[in-house]
This record gives sequence, C-alpha cells and structure tokens, in this order.
Amino acid sequence: MQAAAVLAFLAVGVAALLYLNAFTHSGENFYYLEWSDASVVSADGAETAFDPLGIPPALAEGEYYRFAAAMPEREGENYLVFEVTGLDLTLSLDGRELYSSTAAQEEGTVNLGQILLPIPRGEGEMLVLTCRLLEPDITLFPPLVRLSRDPRDTRGSMAAANHYGISAGAAALVWLLAWGLFLLGLVHRQPDWSLLPLSLAAAILTIYYPAIEGGWYFLPEELVPVFAWAGFRLTILLALAAFLAMHRSKAFWISLGRVTAWSAGLLLCAYFLSRVRGGYLAFYLELELPVLFQQGFSSGLLYWFTLWLVTVCTGLSALTLVRSIYTAKANVQALQIKNELIMENYQTLLEKNTETLRLRHEWRNQLLSLRMLQEKGDQEGLCARLRELGDELECLTPRLYTNNLTVNTILQKAAARAERQSITFTCQVQVPGELNIDEADLCTLLVNLLDNALEAAAQVQPPRLREILCRIKLSRGFLAIYCENSYCGTVQLDQTGRLVTTKENAEGHSFGLVQMRAVAEKYNSVLDISYDQDHFTVQTALALPD
Repeated sequence: MQAAAVLAFLAVGVAALLYLNAFTHSGENFYYLEWSDASVVSADGAETAFDPLGIPPALAEGEYYRFAAAMPEREGENYLVFEVTGLDLTLSLDGRELYSSTAAQEEGTVNLGQILLPIPRGEGEMLVLTCRLLEPDITLFPPLVRLSRDPRDTRGSMAAANHYGISAGAAALVWLLAWGLFLLGLVHRQPDWSLLPLSLAAAILTIYYPAIEGGWYFLPEELVPVFAWAGFRLTILLALAAFLAMHRSKAFWISLGRVTAWSAGLLLCAYFLSRVRGGYLAFYLELELPVLFQQGFSSGLLYWFTLWLVTVCTGLSALTLVRSIYTAKANVQALQIKNELIMENYQTLLEKNTETLRLRHEWRNQLLSLRMLQEKGDQEGLCARLRELGDELECLTPRLYTNNLTVNTILQKAAARAERQSITFTCQVQVPGELNIDEADLCTLLVNLLDNALEAAAQVQPPRLREILCRIKLSRGFLAIYCENSYCGTVQLDQTGRLVTTKENAEGHSFGLVQMRAVAEKYNSVLDISYDQDHFTVQTALALPD
C-alpha cells in the first residue's frame, strides 16, 4: 500500500512538472533558410554562379544578385522574416512575386528595417531573392531570410514572464499537497474522500488558465482544446461545492471563517499601506475593480478567489488529517499500554498462584506447629506465632488504593516497580469507582506521568532519598493529578524553552510528553511542570464532562 501511494504521488508530481515545464521554454522559434544557389545576373540574362557562403563579387552596370532556396514543409500560419535596409529587393515564390521594395538607410541611423511577410502552407517551393546594393557598407548581406510561426517571439516573451506562471505553480503545489494528503490518509486507513474533489479543483487551476492564456504557443495543437475546455470552470465550482458539502462539522466552518476574517484583514492592511505609498493595489481596488464589475470582466477575480479558497481548504484538510493521525497514534499507544497492564497483571496473577501453592504447603507445617504449641499449653508462643503469620499475610496482600480498577492497576504497577528500585512510593487517591473520562486518555496520562517519575527517581544516588508522592482527587468536576519526585537535578530544554526528555529513547518518550500535554488540553487544562534543585513536579486539573 505504501509503495503504491508513493508511486501515485510521484506520478502526479511528474505530470504537473512536465506540464508547467512546457510553459518555460520558447524552443526553436526560427527556421533559417540556406541559399542553395547564388549567382550574378547580367543585363542580358547570363548568370555567373558564386559561393553563397563566400564574399559576393562586385556588380557591373545593370547586374544584380540572385539567391535561391527550397522551402521546407509548413503547416498553419507562417511568416518570412528578413531585413530590407540598403537594398533594392524582390522576393518571389515559384515565379510569383511576394514582395518588392527599395529601402535606403537613413543617415545617422543604425537600425535595419524588417519585413514580416505571411506565407501559406506548403512544401518544396523555390524561393528566389533578387537584389542590388544601395549602400556600400551593408552589414547583413546576403539577406538572412528565416521562417517563423511566431516572428515577434511572443512565445519567448511569455516563457520569460508568464502572467499565470506563479499562480499556476502555487496551484500545482496545492494539488500535490491535496493528493499527497489523500494518499497519506489512505495508507493510514483513514482516507479523506473530500480531498479528491479538492485535488481535482487544484489540478484544473494548474492546467486550465495557463492553457487558455498561452497554450497555443507552448502546447501541441491537438492538446490545446483539451486543456482549455470551457467546462473546466463549472467543474471547479462543482468540485469545491462537493468538498464543502462533505464538511459539515462545526469546527471546520469555524476555522474557515477565522481564516477568511484574517485574509480580509490582511488584504485591508495591504490596501491602506498601498494607498499611503501610492501603490497599484489601492488604485486597482478603487478605480479598476468597480469598472471590471460593471463591464462583467470578473473572471480574473473569480480565479484568484478560487485559488485562495482551494489553498485554504487544503491547509485546513492537512491540519485535520494530521490531528486524526496523531489521535489514532495516541489511541494505539494507549491501547498498547492497557494491554501491557493486562499482561503484567496476568503475569502477576500466575506468580501469585504459584506463591499460593507454596504457601499452602508451608501453612500445613505452620498449622502443625500451632497444634503442637496448643498441646503444650504454650499460650504466649501461640499468640506470638499468630501475630507473625498475620504480618506475613498483610505483606502478601496487594494494596488497594481505590475502587477504580484502571487507576488502581496503574498505581499497583508503579508501586511494585518502585519497591524493586528502592523508591519510597506514597500515594493518596480519592476517586470513585467510575470516572467520566476516556480510559485511553487516563492511561496515557497516568502511565507516562508515573513512568517518567520512576525513571527520574531511580537516577538519584545516595545519600539522597529516592521518593515519589502522587495525589489524585476528584473535586467539583475536576480530576486533580499531582506527582512530585526526586531527581538528579539535570533538565534539558529545546530551543523554545520547553522541557524535553533525557532518556535514550528520546523520540518515543518525547511523544509521551506531547501526549500528556494533549490530554490536558483536551480536558481544558494545561500540564504544569515545575522543578527546583531536588524535586520535579507535574500537575494538572482535568475538567471532566458532566
């Protein structure tokens, strides 16, 4: 699944790149004709050939130059482009005169007059140019005749400064983001199907407007009607309507409203700044914009609004997907913690059963000992022995902290671990058997909290005490949790001043710290962390729903 998603993302990325790349190259704009024959024609019509690439011979009275070249295959509209300054020139195609002029160069100028001569489609015709020099120092001779479909290099100019280039690139990035988010959700088995119409809208924004503005210059002729299809405008609106219809949650519309308000505020600030500085934006909004609406030319505005809406919706979808994946990961970790607790309790139960079998055998001996003390009439010895057995039984009974099974199990696990590590574990719990809180959230918070406290206290070296104080209390709808532990006195902060873990498995434990903060925020609280040289304290108060 992951490999297929990566390939699908790369395919769309390559397609967008190839399409936009076509609008950045002007290509070969001119075809230069090569004179195959060159000769000097005398007054009586005799021709003397010479090398067209060499230096032309001087002309006598009544003579002129003749150049000939075969025309290449041409389709569509084409132009012949050549310079005429300083020449008495005639141009013909298969004996039919196309152009004739006499153009002397003006004194004091260096510009060359240029002719754009339309020429029909065809192939193989003979183009003949006859001319005489009017100026002795012509820099461009023989005339350089070239064939072009874009004689003014409109294609090259648009490639250098394409009006829709930046916006089309931005739309392509949004397209890739929306498509990538859909594939990411699909890999995590949480596909957001609303991203498909959003990705479609971004794709149309990427291909449509560059196609209608410059497609005739950059795209193959047969593809221009496909990419410039007028129905794409309606398709964009339908795709956005489908996306918005699939988002009925109140949170999404609140977020969209906030982004709209911020965008309008930023536009207003930009307008005032432009007006103060005499910029174009203020002029456009005050003068040209009303005229555009009156004349009905609002397609440009519709384009920019659509691009803004698609970008904002993609960003909100990205935020929603990241949150859902994060929540799913947190739930999986909480479930894993809960399963670990169950397995540990199961293992503990097996150990207790083994211990019970051993004690049953031992108690037979103890009962025999008690019977012998009774038969001897040793009342003091009998009482002392009964007290010893009572103390042993008390030690073998697990401590009950609370009737809440989840909290009690977590605390029993922490207490057993603290005992193995010679840590004094003190716990005060006042909670009912049932709490109105998601068990996954409760496990995530308490297990990570006590795990951090136990690992920190275990690093304390004698003669300092290893100790943990934990208090959990439900009061007035708030679940107050307080944990204080001794530690070695060393903390580590990130660049923003937030506490980070010092454990070897930094990634996993840092995620646990983030999870604790997320649980606190979910129940309208914060995770308060404080510390001095000897003790580290973490506390929060979760607002439980009624």
